[in-house]
Amino acid sequence: MKLTNCKKEDLFRGTRFEFSCEYNSTYKKKKHILMLCEYPVDNEDMAPFALYYIEGYYAGVMKVILPKEAMTKTPYTMAISRAWLEENWEKWVYECSPKKVKIKL
Repeated sequence: MKLTNCKKEDLFRGTRFEFSCEYNSTYKKKKHILMLCEYPVDNEDMAPFALYYIEGYYAGVMKVILPKEAMTKTPYTMAISRAWLEENWEKWVYECSPKKVKIKL
């Protein structure tokens, strides 16, 4: 299902994101697969979550540590807000439309 069509608000560790977009002039439609992982942080401005590449040349490499405002508002839940991620995809994750992103829960 697409990230923009997902009805769940809370995204937990293990959630995968797949998308293809232009990388540079050499790789026109490179496929990317990222996974939401827990990440220990000691900075109050950061969420305890990061996105890691899980396939290809960059497998195991961190893409981004998410900011604190990415956390869900659901009480007693350690997850990322789907709405926040959709709204901030291009700013924080990748310069492509969140409409192109497939999600696997």
